[in-house]
Formats: sequence, structure tokens, C-alpha cells
Amino acid sequence: MGKNPRRKQQRLAEKLLQVRLALGLSQNEMLRQLGAEESLQRGIISNYEMGEREPPLYILLGYARLAGVCLERLVDDDLNLPDELPRRPKHKAWPTFVTTLPTFQTNATYITEPAPIIYGGAPDN
Repeated sequence: MGKNPRRKQQRLAEKLLQVRLALGLSQNEMLRQLGAEESLQRGIISNYEMGEREPPLYILLGYARLAGVCLERLVDDDLNLPDELPRRPKHKAWPTFVTTLPTFQTNATYITEPAPIIYGGAPDN
């Protein structure tokens, strides 16, 4: 970790609020939709929408999926959310090609299961 704090997204809080309101959800309902009602406190959505706290990546990804937008559109201050939410993403999940490495031996320690390697490209927006 560096000495300087991470740059804070200036528009993230307003975008999170915009998504929730467009979905017609209360803050508690948003927690349920995100699958986080067991792991996060009830008032945390308010903290995110007021810019008092920054949500973890899995929450941001949940917002993006519920809104039907790419994560980049949600977190990039230079990009606006679409006028109508939720929307159907223009792209499908980009292709992911999985291959495996062969089993190999290192210093008499055997790896018994091949390790997956996942290749994929960025989606087109």
C-alpha cells in the first residue's frame, strides 16, 4: 500500500442512488437484491449513497448487474448511466476460454490437479 490515499470517485454515490431509485427499491430491498442482507448492516446503503463509505467490489458489481450496465459505467466519473435503468447490456458476457496446464512435479511435491488458466478480453461498449 502506498502512502497516499486512493482517489475517491466523485460521482459514485449519486450513481448508486440513481440505480436504486430506478429499480424502485428501498435500501433494505437493495441489500436483499445484492444478497448482502446477512453480511452488511442495514444502514450501509445510505452510507454508500451519501458518499460516506465506499462499497466493496462485490457490491459495486451487484449494482452494475442489477442495473444492466458494465461496472466501468458505474465507477467511471466521466461516463453517465443510461437514462433508462435497468437495461439489457449490449454485450453478452465476453467469451472466456479455459484451458489447463499439464500436471507437473516441483521439488518432489506433486500437483495432482491441473490449474485452470482463464483467458478473456474486455467487453465492447
